[in-house]
Amino acid sequence: MADGWLPASWLGTGAELLAAAGRRVDHHGRVTGVSGAPNFARPGTSPEAQAFHLLGHAALGRARAAVSPAG
Repeated sequence: MADGWLPASWLGTGAELLAAAGRRVDHHGRVTGVSGAPNFARPGTSPEAQAFHLLGHAALGRARAAVSPAG
C-alpha cells in the first residue's frame, strides 16, 4: 500500500495476518511453527521467519501511515 501496488482495502487483511503470526511468538520472541532452520524440513524457528515478521511490522506501519497520514 505504501508503495502504491496494493490497494488500501488490503490493510485490514494484512494486519490480521500479521496478528496471527504474532500469536505464534514465544516468550523468547521467536516466531514458532514455521519451517525450521537449518534444513526447513519440519516446523520450528528460523532467522528467515524472524526477519519476515519484523519486515511485516515495518510494512504495516508504512501502510497505516500511507492510508492515514499524520498532520
